[in-house]
Amino acid sequence: MLIYDDENEDDDKDNDNDNDNDDDDNDITMKDNNNNNDFDPKLMKKPQHANKNYRCPWELSEKSDICEDCKLDELNKRRDYEKAEIRRLEDDGAPQDCALNMKWANQWRNFVHNKTNIIPGMIDNRHIHSQNNLLKDELIKDADYLMIPSNIWTFLIELYGGGPKIVPINNTKQIRPNRPTKQAPNTPKQSTKQSPSKSQSQSQSHSQSVSPPNVKNGQR
Repeated sequence: MLIYDDENEDDDKDNDNDNDNDDDDNDITMKDNNNNNDFDPKLMKKPQHANKNYRCPWELSEKSDICEDCKLDELNKRRDYEKAEIRRLEDDGAPQDCALNMKWANQWRNFVHNKTNIIPGMIDNRHIHSQNNLLKDELIKDADYLMIPSNIWTFLIELYGGGPKIVPINNTKQIRPNRPTKQAPNTPKQSTKQSPSKSQSQSQSHSQSVSPPNVKNGQR
C-alpha cells in the first residue's frame, strides 16, 4: 500500500467545495498537534522547522499573522509541496523497508487531501516499536502499519520529526532439511569357526615340507 493515493484527489476537490459552506467551526485555521511534552529524545528526532534559522519551502515571503488568506495560501502550498515530493520519491523505486504507524499515515492523508486543516504532529512509532528497531509481533501490515521506502521516511522525519525508525526483518524461521544421521560402518561378523593356532599351522607346514623316506621292498 502506497502512502499516497492519486485516486483520492478528485474526491478531495469535491470536498473542498462542500467545506466552503460549513459553519464557523470549520474555518481555515492552521493547527499543529505536536506535543513537545511527549518527545522522547532517545527514540525521536526533531523536525527541521524546530531550527529558527530554517525556512520552510511553502513559507510566504510576505505575510501577516492576522491574514487568514495568507494562512490558507501557505497551507495549500505545503500540501502541494509534500504531495509533489512524495510522488518524486516514490518514482525512485526504492524498496519499502521502513514501517510507518498507520494512524499517523491516515492523519497525513487527511491533511494533504484537504479533509482537514490540522497539520499532523510528530510521527509516533513507539506503540508499534518493539526493540532494536523491530516491529511488535502481533501487528498486522496495512492495518496497524504500512511499509514505505527509506527515502520517504527520511523526508517525513525531516518535515515532521518523530520516530523511532523501524526496519522489519523476516522473522520466519527457515526450516532446514533433515540431514541423514551418520551411521557407524558395518563391521564384518566374526566367523564361528576358530582359526588354527600359530603352533598348529607351523607344524602343518613343516610336515608338508618334509617328504617321507622312500621304502623299497620293505628295506629301510
